[in-house]
Amino acid sequence: LNTACKIAIDDGKFKMSWIGLIDEQANELKVAASYGLINGYLDDVILNKELYPNNIKPISELITTGKALIFNDIEKLDSNLFWRQYALNLGYKSNVVFPLKVFGKVIGNYSLFSDQIGFFEEKEIRLLEEMSEDISFALETMEIEKKRKESELLFYTLADNSPVGIFRTREDGYTTYVNPKWCQLAGMKAVEALGDGWLKAVHRDDRKIIAEEWKKAAEEKRQSIAEYRFVRADGSTSWVMGQAIPELNSEGQIEGYVGTITDISKIKLYEQELIEAKHAAEESDKLKSEFLAQISHEIRTPMNVMISSADFLKDELGGLIDKELVSGFDA
Repeated sequence: LNTACKIAIDDGKFKMSWIGLIDEQANELKVAASYGLINGYLDDVILNKELYPNNIKPISELITTGKALIFNDIEKLDSNLFWRQYALNLGYKSNVVFPLKVFGKVIGNYSLFSDQIGFFEEKEIRLLEEMSEDISFALETMEIEKKRKESELLFYTLADNSPVGIFRTREDGYTTYVNPKWCQLAGMKAVEALGDGWLKAVHRDDRKIIAEEWKKAAEEKRQSIAEYRFVRADGSTSWVMGQAIPELNSEGQIEGYVGTITDISKIKLYEQELIEAKHAAEESDKLKSEFLAQISHEIRTPMNVMISSADFLKDELGGLIDKELVSGFDA
């Protein structure tokens, strides 16, 4: 901002140039940059709170309308404007004020003073408008960067205290950040996990699965979900569920991924216990069936002998009984 003011004086031969930015919380206009013949003008006229808001009436109009203000003859302005006499005393004969905008909102002013009456003609105004637009663009870029840094700070503050593992990668999967919980689950230091280093902590049998799922999700620009194991240096293993979603820019292009890993070791242990219990139950049913079949066989064998013997006796005794009955009738 100081450079913009200096260029206007050195190259444009203006008497003075200054940039003001609005402090909405304090309800004040604050000088952000200035250059040239000032001699207390900004302190006495712009920053004198006792004169506020009369002293910046043109600025107030600028904020309201969002349009440039052009005063090609300061001496002909309303004599009640306090800043008018200050300007004339410093040799300022004409003045132009351009709005500075960020995301379409007026957030300040770019003011220039000349020692010539009628200095600001169409050509000069057009060039100065372009300069004010460049300053606005720079301020907007600064605001975007400020918000990005604030967002980054908030992200890392939350991530560092998160109860789940968090990681970020570039579009190609190159890891750029892992939080403390991730390191705890993987048994690896953050610096060791950067790039492709984190794969060293993944169980050999699971690496191919992760790579295939990641590649497919990236091609389809969708969320990636996979379950895999971390093997720590001490040999202990932990199961995790990894989820990653693409970070898109304003044009819908993937800039990278942000994801989480959640410890599911207890769930996996419970699932294993259920599987073992199921196998045990199935084995028990099998043994029971085999036992009943064996008992049935062992019971059926003597019973078959008994039944055969009974049938034999029935046949033998039945014949004798029939003969006795016949003999009795004959007698």
